[in-house]
This record gives sequence, C-alpha cells and structure tokens, in this order.
Amino acid sequence: MNFGILTKRKKITIISVIITVIFFLFNYFDISLYLKFIVGAMITYFLCLWAFDFDLKRSEYIILPIMPILFYLSMSLLYPILEKLNIKYLVYPFILLGMYILLLTFNILNISTFKPIPLSKAAWISLSLWRFIISFLVYTYLFWFHFNWYVIVSLIFVFSIFIAYPSFYLLIHQLGRGERSLFYIIVVTLAVVEVGFLLTFWKLPFFGSGLILGALVYIVTGILEAHLKAQLDREFFWEYGVVALFAMLLMIFL
Repeated sequence: MNFGILTKRKKITIISVIITVIFFLFNYFDISLYLKFIVGAMITYFLCLWAFDFDLKRSEYIILPIMPILFYLSMSLLYPILEKLNIKYLVYPFILLGMYILLLTFNILNISTFKPIPLSKAAWISLSLWRFIISFLVYTYLFWFHFNWYVIVSLIFVFSIFIAYPSFYLLIHQLGRGERSLFYIIVVTLAVVEVGFLLTFWKLPFFGSGLILGALVYIVTGILEAHLKAQLDREFFWEYGVVALFAMLLMIFL
C-alpha cells in the first residue's frame, strides 16, 4: 500500500485501529502496566505525529499528542476496573472511536490556528467533551486505587497541567493573542487540586469523586476558554450552570 496517497481520514482510521490492536495484545498477553504505559505511550506518540504528517511547529511536537496519549493511558488505568465488572471488552470499541475522534479533532484545531475552517466550532465542542471523559477516567482511577492523599493530590496536580495545556495553547494561537497559556493552566490546576484535596477526606464513591473533578475541569476550562473568546453569554451560563448543578448534587447525595 502506498501510504503517501492516503487521505487524512483514512490515515487516522488506520492509526486508531493500530492503537486498539496494540492495546488488545498488551492485555491479552498480560503485559505489565509499566511496560504497557511506556511502550504504548511511545507508539501512540509517533502515530500521532504521522497523523499530523510530521508538519508541526517545534512545541507542537510535544503539545498536540498529549491528549491522545492521556486517553490511551486512561484506558489502560480503567481496564482493571472494567475487568472486575466483567465488561472489559467495551474498552476496545471505545478506544477505536475515541482515538479516531481525538486525532480528527486535533487535526482540525491545528489547521484552524492558521486559517478559519467551518468544523472548528464542532472540534472545540468535541475537545471539551473528551477532556471531561479523560479527566473522569483518570480521577476515578486515582480514588479507586486508594492511594494516600498526598499521592492523589500530587497526581491530580500533574495530570491537570497536562489535560489543560493543549486547549489553551491552541486557542491562544487560533485567536492570535500574545498571551501565554501558563496563567490559565495554573488557574485550572489549582481549582482541581483544591477540590481534589477535599475529596480525599470526603468518603464518596470513587466514581463520584471522578465525576466531580471531571466536571470541575470541564467548567473551569470552559469558563476560561469562553473568556478568551469573549463568549460569556446567557447560553454559555445555562450549559455550564447545569453541569455545575449536577456536580453539586453528586456531592450532596453520594
């Protein structure tokens, strides 16, 4: 097959299938979690670069593959939980679909940083949803595994930086603003770390803690993105108000 004539969508489809098959083989042969993390993350990284045609600016070689790698790692963490629930085979179609959507989303957003395209708005919505999903999966695992509180808080801090970074980097470049994304990343990270610290002493079900922190990432990042876009309107507050209400109800009734 001549890979040079592949369309972008076909290439992303092939990459999604490859990553899903690799994930299946790692679990089928019971590869250790650490090896699965290292090798899987490296393979995902280089396949992401291929999806972007290796045509990126210097910092983008690090930034753009972050969320696909985090998605792969989050599914690796989730697998033992689903295995205990006897629904582990749901992971594979979810990885296939999720990786395809994420790679397509970042390809669209990367193009939109230097020219406007109609799919940009849909891509930002997709990014917000997948940021919530990945956050929920990782935070759920941290509380499920019963780490010590300081380990949970430290891992929340590191993960929150990585999950917020690509969004603000792409948005600031798309808007052509001279601001640095560090301030916005710190705001998101501190908000999530503070609530995460409280949840380590609040005996909620592990999935409840994951949902609350995932919703917090969705809300805080969404507010800051809307601020940058100057789109803090009534429709925005309805959407994020409902999510905030849902998170508050979880804290009250779980």
